[in-house]
Amino acid sequence: MAEFAVFQIVIVSAFLFGLRGQTVTVNMQSSVYSNPNTDLATLRCDFGIDDPTFSFLTLEWTFGSTLIADFFKTTTPTYYDFCNTPAGRCSATRTSSNSELVLSSLEFPRDQGTYGCRVTYVSGSQTPNKQNTSSLLVVVPAALVTLFNASGGTFTNGSVVKLSSEVSEHIFTCQVQNINPEATFTWTLDGNPVDSGLISNPVHDVGADSLTTSSSNVTLEPKREYGGQELKCKAVNYEDDPGVMISVTLIVDPCDPNPCYNGGTCSVMSDGITATCECPTGFEKPLCETKVPTTTSTTPPEPTQPTGTDGKPTTVPTTPRRTPPEPTQPTGTDGKPTTGK
Repeated sequence: MAEFAVFQIVIVSAFLFGLRGQTVTVNMQSSVYSNPNTDLATLRCDFGIDDPTFSFLTLEWTFGSTLIADFFKTTTPTYYDFCNTPAGRCSATRTSSNSELVLSSLEFPRDQGTYGCRVTYVSGSQTPNKQNTSSLLVVVPAALVTLFNASGGTFTNGSVVKLSSEVSEHIFTCQVQNINPEATFTWTLDGNPVDSGLISNPVHDVGADSLTTSSSNVTLEPKREYGGQELKCKAVNYEDDPGVMISVTLIVDPCDPNPCYNGGTCSVMSDGITATCECPTGFEKPLCETKVPTTTSTTPPEPTQPTGTDGKPTTVPTTPRRTPPEPTQPTGTDGKPTTGK
């Protein structure tokens, strides 16, 4: 009976001990990008335990399954082979709640992979521990972006590209080679996003050297509205990447097809993107689709002369105009005018 009581005490003690917590937490970023300008990367590990009776024992940094640095009851790290090839490529620090590991002289693909942080606490014979991991992406930025079309033409930045009406769809490909990680693309026309329905899903091809070639296509019809607009492609492949860009100016023949109606003749203006119509007689610019309005004469009609029953003009008798006689002056017996007195 006494043995049974002792057994019960052990079970209850273990249960109560379990209720005390001993939950170790270790948090890390899910992924980290190296800085391509400095070839540095910083990994951070935040840790803790919910039972203050436990003391810090060890913190271990690993690359895959390889131990690269650790802290044993201190804040001074010990480095192993990984950190000594070349010497000084690791710098680790630790406080009571976090640790940082700075890696330098990074190379792809040698240093890309999964890095882990394992923290162990101790209280008596209890050593609870927890590990978390973070993926390090060693950035290889794009040195150049190229733009070409399905016809095999390759364009330099600032090129002028004609969208011929002889081709119903013009496919442009934007590509960056030998990068890590893969790129994302942004297409714009005159600064406005291109309709997503015109853009294909990007393609990412990984070569034998583990570097990636990323490509994206946009398909444009030879619409007159595209004439003179700037088509730009931008590729980015890491956080805070300013990106690499290339742009071309699109030219569409404004006279193909002929926009002029009623037999009008189309000609291209000096800017190469504007059309003007020469209209045939009777039609107005700009597109010769409107007739020139007719004007009504304001001149009164000539009077008509009456005709007789025989169809010949009849003469209308006129009344002679009578002129009043000049006043007469009285004369004397000698016939000479007399002067009134």
